[in-house]
Amino acid sequence: MKKLLFAALAMGSTATVFAQAFTDGNLVVNVIKPTATGTTGTAAVVNLRQFTTAGSAVGSDLVTSISQSWSATSEGFISGIHHDFKFDPTNSGEAYKHGLVFGGYSAAQGTASVISAAGTTRQLGVLDYASGLVSSFTLKDATGANDVYTGNNIRSFTSYDAGNGALGFATAGTGTNSGVRGGVAGTSGTVNTTQTSAAGAGGTAVTNWRVAQTNAGGTFATSQSGGAVGFNQLTPGSGNGYSVIFNETGSSFYDFRMFTVGNTSIVYVADDRAAASGGGIQKWINTGSGWGKQYTLNVGIPTGEAIRTFATTNIDANGNLTFYAIGGFNSSTSVANAGNSSILSFTDNVGNSTFTGSFTTLASAGAGETFKGIAIVPEPASMAIVGIGLAGLAARRRRKA
Repeated sequence: MKKLLFAALAMGSTATVFAQAFTDGNLVVNVIKPTATGTTGTAAVVNLRQFTTAGSAVGSDLVTSISQSWSATSEGFISGIHHDFKFDPTNSGEAYKHGLVFGGYSAAQGTASVISAAGTTRQLGVLDYASGLVSSFTLKDATGANDVYTGNNIRSFTSYDAGNGALGFATAGTGTNSGVRGGVAGTSGTVNTTQTSAAGAGGTAVTNWRVAQTNAGGTFATSQSGGAVGFNQLTPGSGNGYSVIFNETGSSFYDFRMFTVGNTSIVYVADDRAAASGGGIQKWINTGSGWGKQYTLNVGIPTGEAIRTFATTNIDANGNLTFYAIGGFNSSTSVANAGNSSILSFTDNVGNSTFTGSFTTLASAGAGETFKGIAIVPEPASMAIVGIGLAGLAARRRRKA
């Protein structure tokens, strides 16, 4: 794997050091804790907490300088970096490490109406698992002069190999200068981004994107807006278009993971409806004749919770894939119950054609806390999602259930 020189993390960015490293095989969860007087839309600082895969908390929280809206259910996704990189290029003895990407706002704990607060910028944070170093960057437009996602939510973050020793990022959200955006970290503490997605084949702009992932097969994203409702492949360049790969009437897609097993392409995608309404993690496959949904993993999700984000292990020799999901708010659940979120675990066999088993609750958020995102230390190799073989994905694209 190519070693990436992430010089910007040592030059111009804001960094904090956490004394405790994160252990391979453990989980990292984005935990937010609103103030006692917090109201809807109030900023809550992101805490990164380590758990074992059995659900036991490890050590102390890493308290970051980045905040999120404690009541916004569409924020808080985190993503493991899919590449090796180096945090401090001035230290020739430092090893290449794995890390985590997350983000939110440059606002202090308790800031009211954080998404519209004056002077609040959108921030990207990068955690180095081995050292506990966190670096943050301000997101700007391509000129570096204007803020992005202003007036509304920034939702998801991921990374990609930008080549020539650089680490690139893709983000998704809504508001002014929104959509799916991509850029490479510079040395000034900023990431200048361009919009990857705008108008589709019908000419209708889609700015409300949820989760984006960029890899060797292209850029993929989920949306619940306009003609892009469903799971999409983006087509940067002329027109900045998108193509819906699959969707399902009534579903509400968020996070996803992609795999290839033999000649079969597999996508697991979170549907944040309540389990009683068909929500959970949908499994879609394509063996070459089009996309179809096999089943939805949803037995055992606690009442009142829904899945918007999850992490997975690699597929083992027997075809088993273990999921670690956040069971959190859905659109019909009151945000006043800040403790209504859990870490859930489930194992699925990628060769299954019918659903079996049940989610297990590993841990629940404490009083005044909310779990929002989750990742595995380090991010599994398969999550580089370069093996999905999607050169022909768009051509095989749409089969509605």
